[in-house]
This record gives sequence, structure tokens and C-alpha cells, in this order.
Amino acid sequence: MGFLNIKPYGFPQHYTVDFEKGIVKLPKIGEIKSIFHRRFEGTLRTATVSRSCIGKYYISILVEDGKELPARQKYSESTTVGVDVGIKYFAVLSIAVL
Repeated sequence: MGFLNIKPYGFPQHYTVDFEKGIVKLPKIGEIKSIFHRRFEGTLRTATVSRSCIGKYYISILVEDGKELPARQKYSESTTVGVDVGIKYFAVLSIAVL
């Protein structure tokens, strides 16, 4: 017996969210009771419904909030370190430290 191959299903912008009632209304499915971990504001983009291997369903909601993305921070090679995790040595750094 193997694991089921459950693929996420995406909904475009035709859904609604009601925080007061704890409901997400999806097309072709209807109203779904939901537990919201945080409130959000902005334009609803997409909702992706996925199911875990133990049968629980999750909804991931993408929202456009209109905020600017933060500027990328520059890095230098003198402050950057690579880490290689192995069997013989737990971690070897790129600066030759075991």
C-alpha cells in the first residue's frame, strides 16, 4: 500500500473570506468553516487547497497588500560562509574549519 498522490488545487480570484463567521467561500465547493491564524488586508489573489497525507485540508491564501518589497541587502565574500554537512565530519565550513 503506497501513499496517495494528492495534488493541490488552486482557485483564482473568485472566492470570499469572512473573518467574523470563520468561513471561506470557494466556487464549486461552497462555504468551508475555517480557522484563521491571522487577519489580512488587501486584494485576494489566489487560494490553494491541499490535503495532507493524514487527511487534513489546508487553504493557503495569497493577498496583494500593496506594500513595497524591502531592498535587497548586499553581501560580501568576506562575511559569507558555506557549510557542507557530511558523515565523516558533521560540518565543514568553506573557511576550512571543521
